[in-house]
Amino acid sequence: ATIFCDDHAVLEARRHCLFRAEETHPFQAEMAMAVEAARAEVALQHQAEMATAVEAARAEAAQQHQAEMAMAVEAMRAEIAQQLQAVVKAAKVEAAQQLQALVTEAEEYK
Repeated sequence: ATIFCDDHAVLEARRHCLFRAEETHPFQAEMAMAVEAARAEVALQHQAEMATAVEAARAEAAQQHQAEMAMAVEAMRAEIAQQLQAVVKAAKVEAAQQLQALVTEAEEYK
């Protein structure tokens, strides 16, 4: 925004000079105005190209961030699945031990 404001101020100053020159040198002023119009058009085109490049960079960064987040989520899912398997295995072992203790206790009461 600052660059655009500065460019705008420069363009306004040039136009003011061109209008004053038109009174004394009409042909030179006309040529200068044509050059100024071409400069302004090039500046606008450059600004549009920069905006397009910035938008492309933003889109690429967003896509890369999304891919990184997806990989992180997948890694967390894998870790949680692994932890869950360990918990289930430990629970099965504990349940088998408790069942064996109950069976042993029941046999002792016989």
